[in-house]
Amino acid sequence: MRLLAFICSLMLSQGPVIPLGSIGITTAGATLFNVVERQTITSTTNCATGLTITLGTPTAAPGGVKELIATTYAFANPSGAISITDSGSQVYTSAYQLTNVASHDTTGVYYFLGSAAGITSVTIKAATSATSCQLIVEHVTRTSGSWALDQSGNASSTGVSTPWSSPAVTTLASHEFLIGAALAYHSGGGNCVMAATGLWTGTGFNGTLATDLMLLDQPVSSIQTNIQATGTTSTCTTFGGAGNYPGIRTFQ
Repeated sequence: MRLLAFICSLMLSQGPVIPLGSIGITTAGATLFNVVERQTITSTTNCATGLTITLGTPTAAPGGVKELIATTYAFANPSGAISITDSGSQVYTSAYQLTNVASHDTTGVYYFLGSAAGITSVTIKAATSATSCQLIVEHVTRTSGSWALDQSGNASSTGVSTPWSSPAVTTLASHEFLIGAALAYHSGGGNCVMAATGLWTGTGFNGTLATDLMLLDQPVSSIQTNIQATGTTSTCTTFGGAGNYPGIRTFQ
């Protein structure tokens, strides 16, 4: 029984809840953005039935469009369409999706902006099958105003070397919350280790997977000109038919 439990833990692994608390942008003496949590999960068995992250703190719907749930995902050899749902039946917007990355991977970003209370979990799945899947979820709230998408820089289907950077965007508002995402794929040579650079904070799988995934964030308190999501990939081979695929979204 102990051996069976150990094997199951390897096949489906949700990382620990990472509570963040408020981060340092203030407006009229109050913190504007609050990163509630970031979570990761990966599996080799649940990709078609659904890969689910349970939120440590359910959404509270404080009035207005105050909730941001950002997700990034990766599927190896998926069959059928990728879909995302949550326990509150909310509608998620696809920021971008790249298919046939290195001939067989699919990656992208979904996000939800709203005021729904009581969202306790987020689930993503492939319609029919996939050999492995990864999901990262970040939950962010704001204390005043309402979320709106500002700028978009889609990841390219052509991978770039390391250090990597997303397309450049210029924000339109002084106080914004920036979300980046990147997939590192390689054709062999050890597990990928990804790291955010500059003022970005990255959440990923810390070198445990051959194909690695990272969600990045950065709050800003002034208009940003030609800002990019940036990072590095090490340990694994990232050339010769492989590479890094970063994108960026900004929310005001």
